[in-house]
Amino acid sequence: MSIFGLYIFAAMAILSGIAVDVSNLVSARSQLQVTADAAAHAALYKRDSMDADDAKNAALAIVEDMMPAAKFGVVLTADDITFGRWDYASSEFEVDPDSREAVMVRTARLQETSNPVTSFLMQFVGKQNWDVATNAVYTTYRPTCFREGFVAEGVVDIQSNNGFSNGFCLHSNSYVSMNNNNFFEPGTSYRCRFQA
Repeated sequence: MSIFGLYIFAAMAILSGIAVDVSNLVSARSQLQVTADAAAHAALYKRDSMDADDAKNAALAIVEDMMPAAKFGVVLTADDITFGRWDYASSEFEVDPDSREAVMVRTARLQETSNPVTSFLMQFVGKQNWDVATNAVYTTYRPTCFREGFVAEGVVDIQSNNGFSNGFCLHSNSYVSMNNNNFFEPGTSYRCRFQA
């Protein structure tokens, strides 16, 4: 029984070590992902009114508050922030430094940057640390209604004999009121409750 107990103890110690290190690794990855998300959001938000370098600096300031370099090492540099466009059809990011439409941010804790995630009990089997990296892509979304259409918090009131073409949008957060003989070409968008 003593020998069997030693085997059970060794197996439990190994499983506990794996559980502790995997939990630490998942926690570190989650922290990097949240930081990447915050940096991407800040960079894209600031890019709307700033040049690319200033927007990147604003994102880096957010990262310094969330994961200070003194504690975590450098997890994000300006070179890890890329502006461009997101191609929804191919699910790929297209780099364009002048774009204000999308941004991709990569945060990382790597051996090569001297800030990997340190293992706890796995060190006893030779695994000293882990490389962890995350990506975040943020895009802007400007609904068609804000560019081509009538948008209202309250009522949109349309009278008779109007024609609406493809791409035109009617949107109300309460309802749209219409009279007779309005023509809607296929492709016209409307989002609301109707009261005729």
